[in-house]
Amino acid sequence: MQGRAATSGKNRLLFFSGATLDFDEHQADFLGTKVWMRKLTDHELGYFTEINCRNGDPVPEFVMDCFVPTPIPESHATPILIIMLQLARRWSLNLVGIGTETHKGTNAVHSDLQRVEKGVLVPLYPTIVLTRGAVDEMAGLFAMTRAMKGATGGDSSSSLFLENARASYLHYFKAVLSAGSPEQTIFEVMVGMDSLFEFKGDQNRLSMEDRVAKLMTLLSIDAKRVIKLLDTAYKVRNSYAHGNPPSHERRASIASSFGDIRAFAGIVANVLRVSLLFCFTTILSGASGKKRNMISLLDGGDEGGVLRGIAEKLRPFCLSLCKSSADAVFRSRKTV
Repeated sequence: MQGRAATSGKNRLLFFSGATLDFDEHQADFLGTKVWMRKLTDHELGYFTEINCRNGDPVPEFVMDCFVPTPIPESHATPILIIMLQLARRWSLNLVGIGTETHKGTNAVHSDLQRVEKGVLVPLYPTIVLTRGAVDEMAGLFAMTRAMKGATGGDSSSSLFLENARASYLHYFKAVLSAGSPEQTIFEVMVGMDSLFEFKGDQNRLSMEDRVAKLMTLLSIDAKRVIKLLDTAYKVRNSYAHGNPPSHERRASIASSFGDIRAFAGIVANVLRVSLLFCFTTILSGASGKKRNMISLLDGGDEGGVLRGIAEKLRPFCLSLCKSSADAVFRSRKTV
């Protein structure tokens, strides 16, 4: 814990799997909150190695030490800080433990630790290594949304949109962390897409596919390619929902256009991740005003260029979607 000033009181410890650190400790500012990211102490590692391995849960690989007032275990109350962290990169970041920490003097640390039950996990993406630079880059994402910490201004349409966004996020989270097959991943992602982009009473408005395509064009992704991607994903979803695996012909078609079906699932999940990043950034930044959420901006032609401006800021966090050749990215067989 070198280089850290002594503090008093209690902070929340958040223990994550899905990434390792190439540094011992680093401070960043997330949503106006000072956050310390560090490796586990021997005591913490011993505790989670014993209890999580015994219960079949992953052992955490790094710790975030910060103040999070919202209760952690309840999925419906997931703090926005954790949501944005899980969307910030293409990773299977997973909260697997929580605790509190009290500092007395400069060295004594007393932690009240507990695991967060997760059930069987099947991460979509492999563990990644975080550098200090990557942490600072994520802090830049949080800087865009510092103006608002989960409030919706009391407007009913914005509140409904936030509710839909949270529901979609839960499907994304399930898709990248607990889906037992690529087909189930695609199923969860497409349910999340519907939750985010379709609303009751949407007559004479853009379809889900058109809205997603329009959003992706802000990142220089070809709209026709996006619609083809989603059309294929819908067919896989419908087959899965009726208990039928994709046919040999369907798998061959996916392989020729997008890579094998696991890679395809990763691409589809990434489109939802980026869509959710747009969504929460729009809500949290307050850039769209009380009654102008992401959907109304898309349907209205992005009046004022709000989404385009957000796209430019989000670009560093969407690089796996918007490299020099977007078409080549959609054809990529890589899952990271």
